[in-house]
Amino acid sequence: MAIEKRTFDFFLKDFLSKLPRVYEMDGTAYALVLGAGASRSAGVPLAGEMVKLLKLIAKLADIELKARPGAESELSWFFRTVLEEVPWDSEFADPEREFIAGCIARAGREPNLTHLLVAHLAVAQIIGPIITTNFDDLALASYWYSPNLTSWVEPHVVYDPFSFAGRPIKAAARVPVIIKAHGHHTMYGLGIIDEEIKKLAPQVKDLFKSLPAPAEGFLVAGYSGNCDDGIVALLRDRHLTKGKMIYWFYIGGAHPDNALVRAIARHTTIRFVQIVDSDVLFLKLVGALHSDEEYYDPPLLDPLHLVSVPPGWRWQNFRESFAAREWWAETHSIPGTPQEAREYAPLVKLRNELLPLLTRIEKWDDDCLLFDCAPISLKRKIEDQGYPASWEWKEPDEMKQLRKAVPLPIPWGRRNRKILQLALTRHLDPMMPFALLMGLRQWSR
Repeated sequence: MAIEKRTFDFFLKDFLSKLPRVYEMDGTAYALVLGAGASRSAGVPLAGEMVKLLKLIAKLADIELKARPGAESELSWFFRTVLEEVPWDSEFADPEREFIAGCIARAGREPNLTHLLVAHLAVAQIIGPIITTNFDDLALASYWYSPNLTSWVEPHVVYDPFSFAGRPIKAAARVPVIIKAHGHHTMYGLGIIDEEIKKLAPQVKDLFKSLPAPAEGFLVAGYSGNCDDGIVALLRDRHLTKGKMIYWFYIGGAHPDNALVRAIARHTTIRFVQIVDSDVLFLKLVGALHSDEEYYDPPLLDPLHLVSVPPGWRWQNFRESFAAREWWAETHSIPGTPQEAREYAPLVKLRNELLPLLTRIEKWDDDCLLFDCAPISLKRKIEDQGYPASWEWKEPDEMKQLRKAVPLPIPWGRRNRKILQLALTRHLDPMMPFALLMGLRQWSR
């Protein structure tokens, strides 16, 4: 059919035009594909970053890198040839599992904005099913943070598509469905990742076919389309995509373009839409829905609900709460026009003061990737060679400065830092930062 490029405003107008009361129908408007990019702001490294980590691990462990067969991906090849030679620290060591678990543990079981907002849209019957390539459980964890505590909020997760071979998914009415297109991290040992994923492809497509078809099409976020997996298999099937639109979101200057993507486009239209990142994408999407709540009537979601706090979290003490109220005093009011909002002096002041601080914290966090993901036997050597380590008592001075500069009684994990960062940048609608600031501000009461 065709490959097109569209603006985000074009997509948003088209998306909203297809949604009147659609969540009351038997089915959803769009199926959603979530790739690795959707988990990056939660701390989970991308495939390319994992490859770099495995090469560093080989260097630290004095392992010679072997020539890669042309047909196998770098991640699959280095995963199975490097980690099998990493020395053990004890008889119970398992370097392969330690690497995968370390990459996933970076998220601390804290879903990012993308997963939280996706869960909100799934509960509203706007998107679903969700087909994800990610080994982690952030898509599931996001439902536990949902303010909409109803009987259907818990999703039905298919971890192993092989277990459903020849059988349809039987989920209760209005229960969101999540299909793990690449399996779950508990399934992976020292195998050939590419082959395991390829074996799952037919089952992933069959499982998708057993569910009610989305009325309008597919949304694709954080996915490169360069792996011949179950997602490519179902998007390439003209019977599944006939009459459906694929909106494919990407970051950077060029959209995904390879033989697999072009094969999908032969039977349907792909509209590529450039975005800042998936967190901003879904913030704008949910913000547009809630801008006309009487018409769309989505489930309740207040900016307060975006803030990440541990279960049972309580305000720490009156002194901190008072300091927070003083800090927010100047940013409480909302300017009248978009231009006034962008140049609002208190917001500009916060932007200049805090964005450099947040940037330095994110760099430290990324620099800890090697220590966090490496097998246990190498962690001491990594520290001795001067790589940053993410022990709690070794947090950077900038984290202490952030707590002092923004005296809110909340933890400053990745999601809360991202909320603050987005509230101070120009990537959102001019009024959206004030909604995010209000959500943070409510924790100062």
